[in-house]
Amino acid sequence: MEAAIVVTNDSDLKLPLKELRDRVPVGLLNPGNKKWRPTAGVLRSSPTVGVGGHWWGHISPSQYLGHQLPDPASDPGGKIYSKPVGW
Repeated sequence: MEAAIVVTNDSDLKLPLKELRDRVPVGLLNPGNKKWRPTAGVLRSSPTVGVGGHWWGHISPSQYLGHQLPDPASDPGGKIYSKPVGW
């Protein structure tokens, strides 16, 4: 793996993100309105921490809703997966 993009604003991921940043460049996308829901402080860092090259951004609901797998979706073996009700 050469880099990672993580879509979260969950402060519980502070330690996993720190460990990841020590190994590869990480792009952190906050799935919320940047005006009303800023990136959690414990998830912020510096672009030069660990291996460096990290970046931050926001992704809007329309962006992540418009790029989901179809419902239903199937795997290469033909098993069918459906989204839970309400998704």
